[in-house]
Amino acid sequence: MCIDPVTAMMMIGTGVKMFGAVKDGAQEGRRMDENARQKQRLVNVERRKNAFETSRERDKASKHTSRQLATFAENGIQIDGSAQDVIEDSAREAGNDIAMMNQNSYARRQNMIFEGSRFRAAGKTARKKGKFNAFAKLIDGGTKLVGSF
Repeated sequence: MCIDPVTAMMMIGTGVKMFGAVKDGAQEGRRMDENARQKQRLVNVERRKNAFETSRERDKASKHTSRQLATFAENGIQIDGSAQDVIEDSAREAGNDIAMMNQNSYARRQNMIFEGSRFRAAGKTARKKGKFNAFAKLIDGGTKLVGSF
């Protein structure tokens, strides 16, 4: 039994379309995976950035407290009562600022982690879609082939 050239070309064309559909799905999946990896890198950058900023803010608060203590001492003011209240209030404000920085950074990291998980899910879907598209190309090619007889 010999296959005529038209039938052979239809079969080859169907195979090429199937291969292309699988490759397109795999490529899209890799692109989504790379986006997910990029988000993870951004999470790590955000974590380091937050550590640096909070450390800098702690240093600034410590220096401010030291300046307040020195100023009160230079002026002969006892470090108790209202002077101590001012210093404690400044320290509390700095602590609240640092806590807010940590909370904001945590929220940004959580958003990036969620976006990364969505990219990973989209990558899996793209790979599955490529396989389904390949199967659809097979059905379409088979239908055309049978219709040609």
